[in-house]
Amino acid sequence: MADHNAMPRRKPLPTSTPLPADWAKDLTQQFRNVLSTKRMNELSSRPASLRRAPTEYFVESPAPSPLPQRHGFDSSVQTAPPPTRAPPAVPGSPQVPNSLPPPPTYSSLKNLPTVPVAPSDPKSLRFRSMLMSLSNTPCKWENPGLLDEALSAVPLQRIYDEAQEESELFQAEAASMGGNLKPAWGYQDCVIRALMRWFKRDFFQ
Repeated sequence: MADHNAMPRRKPLPTSTPLPADWAKDLTQQFRNVLSTKRMNELSSRPASLRRAPTEYFVESPAPSPLPQRHGFDSSVQTAPPPTRAPPAVPGSPQVPNSLPPPPTYSSLKNLPTVPVAPSDPKSLRFRSMLMSLSNTPCKWENPGLLDEALSAVPLQRIYDEAQEESELFQAEAASMGGNLKPAWGYQDCVIRALMRWFKRDFFQ
């Protein structure tokens, strides 16, 4: 006789299998297929009057009546062609004006200076003073001790040597092309490039 008070056995957990490399792509494709099928089902369930594309109705204008014939033909007399009537407007179509308004006159641009000058209005001067004060704010919080500690951690001689070598390489490349061309990067630029390489290769590793 089975013991009803015994604890039920749990089913063993399935072993986790690694996902294939393209499982995300397959899942995306399945999701797109489901959306496409749902959209097609919605379109097919609509009534035929809603699925039909809107048609444009054109009203044919009657042809103008012919002019009466002259008894005596005179080649010097030329009759003007009959005026053409504009086609009737289709309901629901946007009305396009026959003549566009002329562009506005830019008289205010005549007073702009051709050479940039310092602003003189109070609003621009206030913005300039605020910009200069905010730019100088980080300089007030500089710590000479932290700067010396940072310089001691940076291999300055190694960076200077790499920058000098790279600068000479750019100078030789510019001299070989002739035409008094300037090198693509100067010495100061090469120092910054060498410092960025050191940060990427050593400091952040």
